[in-house]
Amino acid sequence: MLKTITLNTGVSFSNYELTFTYPELIEGLTIGGNPLPSSDSTLQIGESWSLVFVSTTSEGKVHENVTKAKVAVGTRFAGTYRCLVGAYYRLGVLSASGGDWPGSTTIESVDETTYKVVEYFGIFSGNEYFFNMDVNDVITYPANKPDGTPQLGNGQPFITCSTNPSDFAAVSIDCTSSSNRGVRDNVDGKDKLFMSYGYFTTGSGPRVFYHELEK
Repeated sequence: MLKTITLNTGVSFSNYELTFTYPELIEGLTIGGNPLPSSDSTLQIGESWSLVFVSTTSEGKVHENVTKAKVAVGTRFAGTYRCLVGAYYRLGVLSASGGDWPGSTTIESVDETTYKVVEYFGIFSGNEYFFNMDVNDVITYPANKPDGTPQLGNGQPFITCSTNPSDFAAVSIDCTSSSNRGVRDNVDGKDKLFMSYGYFTTGSGPRVFYHELEK
C-alpha cells in the first residue's frame, strides 16, 4: 500500500494530488524475495512501477479502477506533451493541422537513448513508435523496434526524411536541421520536440506528419 486517500463525500468530482519519495515507493516490495535497491542510482532507465487504484465504499465493497498509473525511471525528454504546431498530409493534401492533434501525447524512456511514443502516431490513436536521441538531442527513427520487429505506423511501413526524402519535400514538411531534434528548457522544464515522420501505404502513397510538441 503506497497511499490511502479519504474521498470527499457529497462531491461528484474532486482532484487529488499525491507526492511520494523513493523510499516510500519501494517499502514492502520485493523481487524474487529480495528488497529493492535502497538507492535509486542503481536503477536502469525504463524500469517502472504500476500503480493500481482500489476504492472501498462505506458498505465495504472493493472496486479496482480500470485505469492504472505508471511511475518510471526516465531520461530528460520522457513525459507528457501537448502539440503546439502540427501538419498531416495525406497523399500530398493537408488533412489535419495543429488543432486536430490530441490533447496530450505520452513519451516513455526505454533506455538511455531510446524513447517510446505510447500515443499518438500523428493524430491516430492505437499506435506506438520509437525514436532515438543522441547526445546532441538529434532525433532518428530506427527501422526496427527494440524487440527486433519492423517499426510501423498505422500498420504500414514507417518512413522518414532519410528513407523517403521526396515524400516530405513534396508537401514542404520540414526535414532540415530544425526538425527531428529536441530543445531543452532548463528554466521552466517545457522541453520541445520537433519531429517529421510518416508511413507509406502500398498502392496508395505517403502520409507524412510534422509537429512541435511541448512538455
